[in-house]
Amino acid sequence: MENITSFRIDFQHYLFTPVYSLVLFFGLIGNLGALYYFIFKIKQKSPSNIYIINLAVADTLFLFALPFRIHYHLNDSNWIFGDAMCRITGTIFFANIYISISFMTCICVDRYIATLHPHTYLKLRNTNLTALVSTTVWLVSGSAMLAFMLKCPLSSKGNMCFEGFNQKEWSGLAPYSISSLIFGSLLLHLFQQKFSKTSHTARYYYTLK
Repeated sequence: MENITSFRIDFQHYLFTPVYSLVLFFGLIGNLGALYYFIFKIKQKSPSNIYIINLAVADTLFLFALPFRIHYHLNDSNWIFGDAMCRITGTIFFANIYISISFMTCICVDRYIATLHPHTYLKLRNTNLTALVSTTVWLVSGSAMLAFMLKCPLSSKGNMCFEGFNQKEWSGLAPYSISSLIFGSLLLHLFQQKFSKTSHTARYYYTLK
């Protein structure tokens, strides 16, 4: 068992350290460049541009957690920054996956409507709706992150951070996962209803014309 643990630590040390370092370097350049371009260079903000800005912000937050993970793996999976920083950086590290997927989905839906339903898109294309969707993504993600940060176990093995868990330790997070899934499904259903109603109204209007 000790040999397996030692192999895992060595594997993380030699793989994750250079990979995370490259992601940190190129990620900072790419995301900060994207933020500068879409915020200061583009005057007319489309919904896709706003979603891209939010996506870049989420990815930049993720990058701020990487130096801690790099040090952690360089130090043979020995966390020295305390429980609070473990919870904060670990939550940001893992939550980025879901936040990024959410905003990429928003971009895909926006492009889908613009391509296949251009008349409907003209009615939906406003900054208020885009701001509402973006705020909802951050609020839902933030609530889930807060619950994860406060309730999740850190580790069951020494000074590890978010490693070495068993099934029992994660069982307490099930209600939060289920609640997030239900809320997300409900939000998608409401959006589909709103889109269907608007699309029907637009088709009726252009038929009369």
